[in-house]
Amino acid sequence: MTREPEFDVREMLGCTCMRVRRANRTITQIYDQQLAAEGLTSSQFGMLARLHGASLQGKPALPIGTLADLHGIDPTTLTRNLKLLLVPCR
Repeated sequence: MTREPEFDVREMLGCTCMRVRRANRTITQIYDQQLAAEGLTSSQFGMLARLHGASLQGKPALPIGTLADLHGIDPTTLTRNLKLLLVPCR
């Protein structure tokens, strides 16, 4: 029988990965709160910023696959998120 290694939960709380993930969530919440008045999330804002940047560079459009790679998400997730931007604000 193999024995599972013992670990101290306090060590995990000090883990750099866990701290970075928590900081990321906190920063995202701050941006989402500020963008809420415009009806946007930080993710949507990022997509619009990349599309605007591409248009400033003279690119009429970015392929879904390219934009998904830039955001580090699956193309189907990106498509779903972009469709939300087409829904009129209520």
